Amino acid sequence: MRRLAPLAFTLALVLALPSVAMAQPISVTLDGRPLGFDGAGPQMVRGRVLVPMRGIFEALGAGVTWDGANQIVSATRAETNVLLRIGSRTAQVNGRAVSLDVPAMLVRDTTMVPLRFVSESLNAQVGWDEASQTVAVTTHGVTDPPVVPPPTTTTAVAPEISSFTHDADRWLNSGSTLHVVLLGTPGGQASFTVPGLVKAAPLVEVAGGRYEGSWRPTSGQIDLTVAGAAVIGTLRSGTQTAAIQSARTLSVDTQPPLISAVTPLPDSQLVPQPIVSAVFDDRVGSGVDPTTVRLTLDSADITEQAVVTSSFVSFRPVRPLPAEEHLVAVSAADRAGNRVSRSWRFRTIVVADGVRAFRWTAPAGAGPGDTVSITLDAPTGGQARCSVGTVVANQAMPEVTTGHYAADYTLRRSDQLALLRVSGTFTTREGQAYTFEAENQSAVVAPVPGTTLPVSTALVVPRFTSPSPDTRIGASVVLRGTGPRNGRVGVRVEYVTKVLGLLPVGGALTEVAVDVDRNGNWQTASINVDTLLSGGGTTYNVTAWSVGLDNQRSASATLRLMRQ
Repeated sequence: MRRLAPLAFTLALVLALPSVAMAQPISVTLDGRPLGFDGAGPQMVRGRVLVPMRGIFEALGAGVTWDGANQIVSATRAETNVLLRIGSRTAQVNGRAVSLDVPAMLVRDTTMVPLRFVSESLNAQVGWDEASQTVAVTTHGVTDPPVVPPPTTTTAVAPEISSFTHDADRWLNSGSTLHVVLLGTPGGQASFTVPGLVKAAPLVEVAGGRYEGSWRPTSGQIDLTVAGAAVIGTLRSGTQTAAIQSARTLSVDTQPPLISAVTPLPDSQLVPQPIVSAVFDDRVGSGVDPTTVRLTLDSADITEQAVVTSSFVSFRPVRPLPAEEHLVAVSAADRAGNRVSRSWRFRTIVVADGVRAFRWTAPAGAGPGDTVSITLDAPTGGQARCSVGTVVANQAMPEVTTGHYAADYTLRRSDQLALLRVSGTFTTREGQAYTFEAENQSAVVAPVPGTTLPVSTALVVPRFTSPSPDTRIGASVVLRGTGPRNGRVGVRVEYVTKVLGLLPVGGALTEVAVDVDRNGNWQTASINVDTLLSGGGTTYNVTAWSVGLDNQRSASATLRLMRQ
């Protein structure tokens, strides 16, 4: 009888590709009887045997069921029950956890597991004959004890990585796919990680020493913004592992920008030459690409006649519009390709009854603390009101002289000055109502595109109130602070850690935008700061800044945190 050496079977992190060539097919015998398999059979991939779980268990008299929704296979034989989840490194045998070298996997709809797992779960003995490429499974007494080869004294060679790259040369969105390539020692087990996004995604060795893989945002990552995230590759051979960080970082933005304000207001009635505009809000994303902005009025494309920036689009007709209903549509995309669109209607009317100018005036270079005057010339005895952006609504404008209505407004430090719109309403004694926009919107609030307001006067610098600096945190954290009342704050979390205790890596985990309440307080939702690489020793650098409608940023507040 041919003596059989014991088999050291492990599951490889590779796919059984059709291009994998085998000099001789692998055979399996059960108590000396050859076994056949439907679909994928046992396969040798670079010295590793993958065994179809269903074929083996059913041959051993075990019943097998498959839960496709949860990716769980269950096998029962006599008093033994086995549960195994695809992708899990732990199986359950009669409720007892049994470790697998690597997760089980599907190959052509067949569950492939390490053959050693079969022997451990059902007490079968396994042997391997190299010459005939035969796996022998024995369920009862063995006449000849297996031959145990003497231990080798060969020292494992540490794997080497010569190159690690990915193809994300721009922002990724929810429909994008990241492709990763690692070049290194052949025959290893390779994977890549993006802290906070991807954990040890397998790379398949498609050729000698060339490992490839891909990733795209999942349904649970549809509201994701990360700029400058690290991409880390690892290559394992035996018990030794090499790691490398890609020279190029990864930026992902799956959230479309917002259209936060439009003029004229939907369903409003206005004078015949209103300003048509929309304000874009993508303050912690990749930013709106101005070349993608389109503005139409009554189905006519007026983009070329409008002022277009990454923050807004604005158009004022040269001639009065017809006194009728008008349809406006605006669309744009951010630099990651996420699109947003909006449409609305308004009506222009012929101004009668002596309604005349509606304007505002301000000192040259007006800023916080300065007072602007808003005036309306209209028939006497009416009621006038004005609104300034979203900070003042329907403020009364007294009739200070016959037919002249006026109100003052003092600019505040917390005001978002850029694109602040001034509008008003007037109701005659007969009850006819009119809506207006100031004729000179650009006097203070519409700076020339490309110019910026001084940070020291335009935006309030936020502060952190919790956690305290150098606090040791767990896998998540809630950040709190103060900022401009009724404003908005952007928060960015970056990390620095080490892979295998040697390779220093770092990158961004997330960026979020939070609203500041009327008392000047803000708070983030719980932020997952697990880098998927290591725990203690990770340092987090957090920055926060106030943001304005024109994409300005204040000076940043900083906070350093440590991992427990």
